Amino acid sequence: MRINTLSGAALVSLIATLCACATPEERCQDGIASACVFIAERVAKGYYTSDKPAATWHEMACNMGQWSSCNEAGWAFYEGQGVEKDMARSAKLYARGCDNGDALACGNLGYMLENGFGVDQNHPLAAEKYAISCKAQWPNACFSLGIAYELGRGVDQDLTRARELYDFGCTKENVSACVNLGVLLMNGQGGPVEIEQATALLTKACEQDGNAWGCANLGVLHEHGRGDTKKDACRAMDLYAKACDQDNNPVGCANLAAGLVSGLCNRRDDARALQLLEPTCNNQGGDACAHLGWLLMEGKGVPKDLPRAKALLTKACHQDSSAPACRHLASMTEDKAEKARLLHMACDDGSPMGCQALAKELRAQGDQEGAARATERACLLTGECEE
Repeated sequence: MRINTLSGAALVSLIATLCACATPEERCQDGIASACVFIAERVAKGYYTSDKPAATWHEMACNMGQWSSCNEAGWAFYEGQGVEKDMARSAKLYARGCDNGDALACGNLGYMLENGFGVDQNHPLAAEKYAISCKAQWPNACFSLGIAYELGRGVDQDLTRARELYDFGCTKENVSACVNLGVLLMNGQGGPVEIEQATALLTKACEQDGNAWGCANLGVLHEHGRGDTKKDACRAMDLYAKACDQDNNPVGCANLAAGLVSGLCNRRDDARALQLLEPTCNNQGGDACAHLGWLLMEGKGVPKDLPRAKALLTKACHQDSSAPACRHLASMTEDKAEKARLLHMACDDGSPMGCQALAKELRAQGDQEGAARATERACLLTGECEE
């Protein structure tokens, strides 16, 4: 006896007819959000053929109250995954998800608000959204909230809180949080100086995770020989070069240029230093402008230009919180109160040289107690204390 068999497609059709089963598209169109999500996830992975992109199916699910899909659709429109990039639409989808309790959407909305993507820039509201997401244990949101507290962006500056947030993010494998925590530990900001732990965090970030910021800041430890970290100028220059070569990291490029000017590890190259500083200063500001300002102030490798030097140092100090810029700017002012204020800023930002210069200035002004405090902080930062 011969048994006739049905093809796969015919079998599916027969079963659907006998069971009166609806297709996923039909179930989605009927308002079943889980069916829309089912399609969206499989379209995104290439497991399901549809004339609509995954973003559309997620947006349909979002409109039905599947709030996690609002975040997924928002991400698709932000990245341009299967659809044209649309920052405003992305932000609206994140906002809808966040307003209805999706913590991940709140973190992404915070990012849009912080950067003014698709919405008006609003740092206080960004910090508020990051806090919601961080409370739900999302490490990236905790990292971003840590930055807000470190810089006083949208919230009152609180370095202790920033340190706590970075610590949480770091325990959850957020490498950038580990780097920022390492820098605060290195500089004694928000708590005591902890060079050993800072070195461990920055070494792992640089050598295991390939993080340019970790390499640049590890270079600082080796250049100055902070704590138990061995002073090694050549190691420092290699780390600065590694960081600079990776995405033109501004701290790496700035410190590499400074080393080339001072001849660190016998690598003197003024022309190369200027090649690094000019574009890095223009694009990133910060320490690159501080070092370029110093070259212009001293006339090293370039004609002396005090007005431009002062402009660069002022911006880098006050807008970018560059400790070297504040220290160099202090040397250009005759006002004793302003000089002390600028050196205080450099010292508070973790510059041992800033603390030493502050101690000298306060001593000259007759403030022996203030000079002693500055000397003590310089000692804590360098680990080199006079008995």
